Amino acid sequence: MKKQNFKKYLIVSIAGATMIACNPLNNMTKRAEEVTYSVTPNPLEMHGDSIQVSISGAIPPRFFNKKVSVEVTPILNYGENKTAFDKIVLVGEDSEVEGQKIPYEKGGNFAYMAMIPYEDGMQVSTLDAVAVGMYKGKEKAFDPRQIATGTIITPAWAMAVSYTHLTLPTICSV
Repeated sequence: MKKQNFKKYLIVSIAGATMIACNPLNNMTKRAEEVTYSVTPNPLEMHGDSIQVSISGAIPPRFFNKKVSVEVTPILNYGENKTAFDKIVLVGEDSEVEGQKIPYEKGGNFAYMAMIPYEDGMQVSTLDAVAVGMYKGKEKAFDPRQIATGTIITPAWAMAVSYTHLTLPTICSV
């Protein structure tokens, strides 16, 4: 009797370990540092009343499982506030989710451009890439990665200058 119970526990344990080991999201989160991000400009820059960002990235070969999808959301952290840019969706070559396809064998690149309105305090900021992977109805969050620091806000200084105290010189007097 004890031998039968032991066999049942052993089979359940092996099946459970196999299920966990076969989840490609575990492998992807462990190797997440291999994904490279490049942000232009870095530091970010204010243009008019907005902050625009261009992000390109490279996914290494044999990283992106064929049926996985990953949502990457750039988030600007400033003070106690956060503002999210639109997300980009990256998908494996056999995924049913809509998004930019990344081949498993050779890896691939992605490009992204988005804009958010500028708010006070954004000059002291960090831009993080926050990713969540999905596979067969399961989700797994990747560790956030800081990909840029700070925002240049020269246009805000120019807009703040008051011209009410200027006087024009008199060219001719009559």
